[in-house]
Amino acid sequence: MILRNGSEAIKVKGTITNLFSYTYRIKFEGKIIETNNYPLRNLLGEYDVDAGSFNGKVYIYKSKGENLVGQVVKELTTKMVEMDELNLELVNLREIGSEFVQDGNLSYRGLSLLNREGWIIELTQNNDYKTVYEELKEYGGFACTHKVKVYRKDSRNFNYDEVLSILEHLYSYLAFICGRRIYPSSYKGTKNGNSVFIRYESRLIDQWSTPNTWYPKIDKEIYEDLFVEFCSIWEDLSWKQSKNVLLGTYIECFSKATLENRITSIQIALEMIARIYLVDYKGELSNKKFKDLYTKDRIRTTCSYMGILLGESEQYLRRNTRDFSDAIDFFVDVRNSIVHSKRKIDLSHNNIKYAYYIGLWFLELWFLKIFKYQGKFKNRLSDSKWEGDVENGGCYYLVPWRN
Repeated sequence: MILRNGSEAIKVKGTITNLFSYTYRIKFEGKIIETNNYPLRNLLGEYDVDAGSFNGKVYIYKSKGENLVGQVVKELTTKMVEMDELNLELVNLREIGSEFVQDGNLSYRGLSLLNREGWIIELTQNNDYKTVYEELKEYGGFACTHKVKVYRKDSRNFNYDEVLSILEHLYSYLAFICGRRIYPSSYKGTKNGNSVFIRYESRLIDQWSTPNTWYPKIDKEIYEDLFVEFCSIWEDLSWKQSKNVLLGTYIECFSKATLENRITSIQIALEMIARIYLVDYKGELSNKKFKDLYTKDRIRTTCSYMGILLGESEQYLRRNTRDFSDAIDFFVDVRNSIVHSKRKIDLSHNNIKYAYYIGLWFLELWFLKIFKYQGKFKNRLSDSKWEGDVENGGCYYLVPWRN
């Protein structure tokens, strides 16, 4: 391998490893075997790297004599070329795949199909998925769970840059379903069946966990209509600049952050969505009228325009507390009591927990409304936590605007 920094070039013999440990990273280890006639110095820092047919960037964070240790930043890739199919392996995607797969003599339910702007995406759950998921549930960590195939509907060739936009939408969509960051460990492009392109990317992939998101997991649906609307919304100029903040806030709702921090983030996201939805996207209010509203009124007004009735959240509050009945007042007052020294509500563990569930209920329903979703969702305010349809006593409800 050759490391380059300006006019400096260092020839190194070593290894680059696609490594899954506590976190995912692409590790670099090597020993200097040749330099371009300059004395060894502080070698820490970023270098361009050429490794056979691969090139990328590597950051050296440790050096001892001629030995170097670092990690690949961004990507390690072969030359950009035309291909007719891109294959990748997704890490830690939950059990998704409602169509049947025929793999030799084995038949199982594990295929999902997405169609967007001329691109076809096939997600296939690995045929050893039962063993994989049992081990993930037992030990956590990382595993390749799905193979993905991407190609043009009209069979035309393409390069990686052309397919990147649809891939980024796919990763965001899967994170919205799973409550975790979902990415692949590798990419392989083929043309007429021959391998022509290989790429590894340094991405923040979350270890296995099973957060209770809105997703009703029994049917294992990919929800193609929801994916299409999901992509369309984030390409809309009203929403585009806020995508990372809003989706990041949703994923943070299932992180190890304290409930107090999550509640604060949820209110920020709700206010951001309310302004964009009411002012920019729907044009229901002028910017001045929106600014004149208090936070509680902004949430209440947004629910009204979205067709989300508040009776269910108020019933949830009455079931669990004796002193409160208005869910919006309760949520905002808990949040204000967290961030201000003057408390309106006692910050007991139960009050914080109830406020968190109410705020997350608003956030998930608002997202699903914006994405024009018409199916079932996991209602976290349900009296029963059993994962089945509400008609059978479970917590899977149809979205309220569907009724």
